Amino acid sequence: MDHKQHLLIVDDDLEIRELLHQFLASNGFINISTAADGKQARALLEKQNIDLVILDIMLPGEDGFSIAKWLREESAIPILMLSARIETNDRIHGLELGADDYLTKPFEPEELLARIHAILRRTNCNEVVGLQSLKFSGIKLIMPERSIIRKDRQKIVLTSAEFKMLALFVENHNQPLSRTQLAEGIGGKTMSVSARAIDVQISRLRSRLGDHNGSIIQTVRNEGYILTAKITPIKTHVES
Repeated sequence: MDHKQHLLIVDDDLEIRELLHQFLASNGFINISTAADGKQARALLEKQNIDLVILDIMLPGEDGFSIAKWLREESAIPILMLSARIETNDRIHGLELGADDYLTKPFEPEELLARIHAILRRTNCNEVVGLQSLKFSGIKLIMPERSIIRKDRQKIVLTSAEFKMLALFVENHNQPLSRTQLAEGIGGKTMSVSARAIDVQISRLRSRLGDHNGSIIQTVRNEGYILTAKITPIKTHVES
């Protein structure tokens, strides 16, 4: 099976770049680019239509965290971060910057492949609540674009993880969702998503919504989180 998605591998280790390129190509990915540092990565991201970035943290010059921060400010391209460092703070920092997943080296290539497939499925998850646009709490959710228009009229493109989580809340509005349900919803039952990582994602999503006091996505003690809002479909999604 050929996968048309364009992947970008960013790693300063030539052997790892070549091994990943060969492995992914042997598993059907026909469009793969590689970069050895931040400068090369930025150039490719600015010129090419990239569907997913496999991004190492430890890079010469500009590190992966900096690239992830820049990329998330510019687009919603999914990011899978790689690192030889196992510290929890690194994983949390990567998620706070908007990474969709985080894999620690060394890893099994099959696990990397499974995570890539999971991220790409989440990126194309408009079927979660259909292709219509919705309104709640003064916020417009534009399903086809995976974006929102906030009360302050600011338009924000969500990452695949942010969109998936918000779609879960919309689909289950007025029902509490546990951290386990949210973890399975954004990562799948076979993916490891910690409770702390879910709290980080909730905090980030609230910030994107302009929900600074937690009044839209509310915390339910000993249960999880809940979206208490009236969901109203809207006919058009081009609004400003």
